Amino acid sequence: MLHRLETADLDRTLTQPDHDEHVRALAEQVEADQTRLTDLAETFAEGPIGRSEWMTARAKVEPRLEANRRALAMAQRRDALAEYVGRGHELRGAWDGPHLTRQIAIVKAVLAGATIMPAAVPGRHGLDPNRVQPHWRV
Repeated sequence: MLHRLETADLDRTLTQPDHDEHVRALAEQVEADQTRLTDLAETFAEGPIGRSEWMTARAKVEPRLEANRRALAMAQRRDALAEYVGRGHELRGAWDGPHLTRQIAIVKAVLAGATIMPAAVPGRHGLDPNRVQPHWRV
């Protein structure tokens, strides 16, 4: 994971202009849906629509809002990595320094998951790092 911070691929991914446009677009979508829910609640409170209409409309907006919030949070995690791109060796040397929550945020921003491949020797205990196949988030 620390090696990934040193790669040119990660640097290119984080510095692409499309990334900033994507973040802006997501933020605009989140804001628009939040405004839509507020307007919907005010309209319900003032009486022009009934409870079932309000619930039906809200049920369409809320899932989209939550999906966009999750996507925005993920995109913004990438931005938090920008300070470490090309400096993975420094982070490696000081890995014990950042608070555990910061370490977790860095790992989550870089690593989507991993696959542990079958052991070459069945029954062998312990983790062989060569069996780990990372799935990079960025």
